[in-house]
Amino acid sequence: MNVKNKIYNQMYSIVRLRWNISYRLKHKLQLRRFRKGGFSFAKCEREDEFIQKWKVLYKYPSIDDYRFYASFIGEDPNILPDDLFHIIVEPTLNSQNALSLFSDKNLYDKLVDDKAFPVCLLRNIDGDYFDSKYKLLNSFDGAAFNAIVLNNAALMSQNRFIIKPTVDSCGGNGVRLFKLTEKGDWRNDDGITLSFNKLIELYHSNFVIQECVEPSEFVKQFNPESYNTFRVITYRSVIDDEPKLLGFYMRIGVKGSFKDNVHSGGFVCPVGKDGKLFHYALDGQRKRHSVVNGINLENGDYQVPNYGTIIDFVFQISRKMLLQRLLSFDIILDENNQPRIIEINIKNQTIMTVQTTTGTFFGELTDEVIEYCRTHKDKICYESVFRKLNK
Repeated sequence: MNVKNKIYNQMYSIVRLRWNISYRLKHKLQLRRFRKGGFSFAKCEREDEFIQKWKVLYKYPSIDDYRFYASFIGEDPNILPDDLFHIIVEPTLNSQNALSLFSDKNLYDKLVDDKAFPVCLLRNIDGDYFDSKYKLLNSFDGAAFNAIVLNNAALMSQNRFIIKPTVDSCGGNGVRLFKLTEKGDWRNDDGITLSFNKLIELYHSNFVIQECVEPSEFVKQFNPESYNTFRVITYRSVIDDEPKLLGFYMRIGVKGSFKDNVHSGGFVCPVGKDGKLFHYALDGQRKRHSVVNGINLENGDYQVPNYGTIIDFVFQISRKMLLQRLLSFDIILDENNQPRIIEINIKNQTIMTVQTTTGTFFGELTDEVIEYCRTHKDKICYESVFRKLNK
């Protein structure tokens, strides 16, 4: 091993250690909040089995995670600890070298049929402006912005559009809905009036402006103000290379908000294998509610329209994402109950909703995932940081 490689490996080890410690501390703070919410972390049975199963990947699997999830789904050694998922499992299943490509929402239409997404009006990629077909817009200025967006006849008839960042975003951060006012300007719920200068101030670069998809009547019944998207999680098996369904749930926004995630006060409602909503939903503190926005989930069987079509849809895309085995899709049903993709998540995914509702994250596939991660975890790397050292 030459000197450069030794330096690289030492720096990589330091970065990885510091990142692991940082994540574990952050996760402990999250568990502390759940303790304050009344969840018990009392000792459980089968903890030794849990430790033996997972310690081949991580020396000290989180007992607190096991106890927390066991209180929801029962004691099961296959319970996946959050920290181990983020530190080992996700970065082993999903190529770190391709994160910048597959995480950029501006490149989705290059990877998948653009009909699968909301209609794009304008893109900004690293400071350059492009139209929906990726044609470079030279000398882009306020007049061009007004013509393409603010004075767009289609947008004015729809009365709304969305702007969202395309890189380094999660949890709905930076996503803004702008509506046409009676005065003819565009304003969001925070009172921000949009102009070209305001756009640059808010986003600088790397964003996309899209038409709003008209949601299905099925999802609008739970909250007509929010998208109420479905999160569908797939894993492409390391054994047969075929997609498997790990999780399927509906996210419902709290009244008064167009965002539908729990971080904004919303709820998550699991969807069973029969395509029907569970009779309860969870809030951000993982407490169950049978009534959401005035709708009693116990009073009926809410069948998700085109449930099988949604699964086939995400499986087709999963087969195309060859460098990523674990994907979390955010899907909206349009007015014709056809699935459209809002986002494809390949990093910082969450396992909590699955493991507080339907069972362990990988279920019967857990052992194959552990074995694969055990033999491939050395590929977790941060070459982008140290690539010059390896030349």
